[in-house]
Amino acid sequence: MASEIAGLADIVRIHGREQPEVATIVYGGRSTSLAANALIAQGIGPQAHVAHLDESSDVFFELMFGEAKANAAMIPVSWLLAPPEVRQVN
Repeated sequence: MASEIAGLADIVRIHGREQPEVATIVYGGRSTSLAANALIAQGIGPQAHVAHLDESSDVFFELMFGEAKANAAMIPVSWLLAPPEVRQVN
């Protein structure tokens, strides 16, 4: 690989471009590659904040990689928080 990797976003962009068919995440019968651009396709762009509230799952990693690719900020929210606590997350 001739490209230099300086951070997570570079890993996602470079490997997604150079190996789009390779499954990066395989979990529960689903697989995801780094070539996916779902967040970008939905208008998530640089400096956007995207919160994620969920129990442990592969979706966390899909969002983490997708947000890195879009240059957005991921805000993980614990599913153990009470609703009033979740409302305070920003």
